[in-house]
Amino acid sequence: SVNTYIGTAYQGWRSGRFNAEQGGWLQPDGSYAFNEISLTAALAEAWTRNEYNSIFESMRAAADLHPQQLSYLSSPFLGNLRAQRANMQSADQARSTELIRSFSRRATTPLEDPELIHWIITRGSSTVFQQLPAYLQSIQPNALEPAQLIGLLENSLDDTPMPAEIRAALDAFQRPAAQLLLTKLQKIDSSIYLNPNAGSENATADMLLSIRAGQGLREYGLKNGNAQLAGIGRTMVRSVLSLQDANGFLPQSLRLNGNSIAAREGTLLPETVYPFIQQNPAWPRVYSLFDQLGQGSYVFSTAPIISAEKSENELRLSFTNVRNRTHYLYIGGLPKYQILHLFGYQWPADPNFENYSRGTYYDQASNTALIKFFESSTTGQIRYEFAVAAPATPAAPAQGSAAGTEANPAENVQPETQAGQDDQS
Repeated sequence: SVNTYIGTAYQGWRSGRFNAEQGGWLQPDGSYAFNEISLTAALAEAWTRNEYNSIFESMRAAADLHPQQLSYLSSPFLGNLRAQRANMQSADQARSTELIRSFSRRATTPLEDPELIHWIITRGSSTVFQQLPAYLQSIQPNALEPAQLIGLLENSLDDTPMPAEIRAALDAFQRPAAQLLLTKLQKIDSSIYLNPNAGSENATADMLLSIRAGQGLREYGLKNGNAQLAGIGRTMVRSVLSLQDANGFLPQSLRLNGNSIAAREGTLLPETVYPFIQQNPAWPRVYSLFDQLGQGSYVFSTAPIISAEKSENELRLSFTNVRNRTHYLYIGGLPKYQILHLFGYQWPADPNFENYSRGTYYDQASNTALIKFFESSTTGQIRYEFAVAAPATPAAPAQGSAAGTEANPAENVQPETQAGQDDQS
């Protein structure tokens, strides 16, 4: 059911709903509008269906018609990493500031974001990260609104590497969040929907929240060996997706009267649903480097990471990638390095790196590396070498001691290879 729905959505993004002249997609009111998620989803699906080359130019042209509506989301496909890195950094700083305010008020609205914890660990400020444990301690699941309860379950199931204190707090939320959601479900014939006011007249069931709740319950059931709960979650997702029309449009909500559907209301677009149901490895995602580099470090890429290893003076990142296609990626929270080995070749930093088939740039102010590569292999490695701190110089012997001639510590200091050029423009 999910695959069928995604297939319908993809055909719409690729051609059925797509208007090349306007660079946009058909909307419920008959107009056409550009949407970056539609663009990115189309490219990600084409990537894994081996149809990427056949649609890239039309998607690129659509993006060029709407440059102001692009963000870092589509940049692993389209490039322009230096400008989008700056946009990402600005947005991340603003979000951290807002979360600090929300945490101080013990507001529960941040929980509505299913990737709240993942974002804080990978891209949040150190301040919001430090405040997270106390914020989690303040949460009372039975006092949450349905959207917040769903977000709490989604966040508690996140397997991002994290400190044990945060992991323990999230684990403790899983069961109560799942059990509370079960009390808010309504069965209509063979379908199940999220309905916080089940049984009442003119109750409304939100379709996107039903999908998210279903996905969360399914994952919780699978993780804990509860086949019944996993089955309920799957049924919820299928119940909503079965309501699709020829374009993959779904009702935004159902107005329920007792145990029957009284009306369908609004429209839920496939591009809104897709990020919550996709399992596409080519969808741009943030991979955490918490275990290797600590909080605030990540890789943002369409190329899945096989392994990440960190030693005192080296970081090795191994990827899978599709042969002979251009990849762009960000590595955030990366300390200043001495040497980069890009797919086996030592590579210098160059602010004009995107002009070539392979290259890199390092923004020292934000500790972010930007990389472009085009390779014929299906796997590859990015390896950074860092300077090793010189051993402390022994204290000079006390005057009059028989220590012999004092060595000059400067003789053992090696010049440092420049990691990259700071952006002075």
